[in-house]
Amino acid sequence: MNDAGIVWEYVDPEIKNIPDDLNAFAGFELVNKSDARLLLRGPVGGRQCYIKLYLNPTVIDFLRYCFKKNKSLKEHENMVLLSKKGIKVPLSLAAGTFSSQDMKDGGIFISEEITGARPLSEKIREEPDALMDKFCGFVKELHRKGIYQIDFHLDNILVSGGQIYLIDVQRVKLFGSAVPRRLIFRNLANINMFLRENLGKKYQLLFFEKYFGTGYKAFFEDIEKMSDECFYKLWKRRDKKAVENRENYSFMKIKGVKYISKREFSELAGTGFITGIGELFEPADVIKDDVKTSVRRMNYKNYDLVVKKYNKISFATFPGRKAVNSWKGSVGLKIRKISTPEALMAISCGNKAGYFVAENKKGIVRIDEFLRREDLLPEKKRKVMENAGKFFADLHNKGIYHRDTKPGNIFVEKSCLAISILDADRVQFSRSVSPRKKVKNLKRLIDNIGDILKNEDRDIFLQSYFAETRCLDAGYRQKVEKI
Repeated sequence: MNDAGIVWEYVDPEIKNIPDDLNAFAGFELVNKSDARLLLRGPVGGRQCYIKLYLNPTVIDFLRYCFKKNKSLKEHENMVLLSKKGIKVPLSLAAGTFSSQDMKDGGIFISEEITGARPLSEKIREEPDALMDKFCGFVKELHRKGIYQIDFHLDNILVSGGQIYLIDVQRVKLFGSAVPRRLIFRNLANINMFLRENLGKKYQLLFFEKYFGTGYKAFFEDIEKMSDECFYKLWKRRDKKAVENRENYSFMKIKGVKYISKREFSELAGTGFITGIGELFEPADVIKDDVKTSVRRMNYKNYDLVVKKYNKISFATFPGRKAVNSWKGSVGLKIRKISTPEALMAISCGNKAGYFVAENKKGIVRIDEFLRREDLLPEKKRKVMENAGKFFADLHNKGIYHRDTKPGNIFVEKSCLAISILDADRVQFSRSVSPRKKVKNLKRLIDNIGDILKNEDRDIFLQSYFAETRCLDAGYRQKVEKI
């Protein structure tokens, strides 16, 4: 590091001869690294310490440093305040800023290592029964004392000698009284995501029973829904840690080809499938073929697959992005427990083409083709329309809007008459679906299959939809009934 000078704005009085150059830390153990920070471990002033370097990788980060307090100083101040509130935190030893030609400007923060400490995320897997009470009590104490950790996860909580410590407190927000309920639920959703992925429902319920007491199951249902939404948002932002904790999804790049995949499938398929997808796709059985997209069926290493190819048709077309959006939409639907074929992989071949790979879900048929069958019994037809109404109500209740609800994307399972949905690259996820979009969804479907529906079939569909849909206003209902 050239000209890597440090300006210390706080130093613990007991620390002597603290380095004023980043080169002094060059030989320290690298614990963690990202574009935004480095975490080192080594001796400072006769103590074993962690040294955190906050970096400025972008212009936005630089501007943030110009107008806001340096992150290292913010972390030091938060540790002092938390300690005064009785929360156990590492001892803050030094905080300041640095400037270097290699790493630009940034902040540096040093804290003392807690002897024998291990992340709660590891420890609680080994001793869930012994730690659940203590963990729940710690979280309740934080919330009662008005402490809200924005970046709240179990890796930021350490266990040592029967004591629980909070670390990485740069993003802590302090309130004069208890933490607002909406923020409490955000913290609890993060906890719930970890528990359900690592310990299962028994310990999820145990935690919330200890936290809420009587009536905890109603709170638990709300937090479960928040957890699904929270995971999807994390995954959508490409938080790799969140992805790896759910279904073993992975992001990779080989030989100029980017892909997102279920790790189980990518390991079995191998690199030959990924790099040779174009050659494998061409001779496969054609399901659909047009200018924008092609859909084909293939069998690969005992996987019965449907592959959708997005073609490059103009300068403004990004086929690789469309393939990734299909994968994101399918995973988002699965998280929300909506029936759709299993997403296995999305492959982006630069701007040339994009491929979305999914399981070939057997025993399903397009809803319009199923309703046109001459041998279809009237009671089965009524059941399909009833299930379709419930299906759309479930979509809208969960904040899901499919922008292309044509019959070719709505399928019926022949065995049980359940409804499923395809073509997820045009799915939108939000907290709620507007009345205008709901009407648009229902109108498009009914208009496309109206020639095979009687008035009583439409009534069954709408009655089933209204029976399951939440938060209806009179004006909206009138609009839908006009369809």
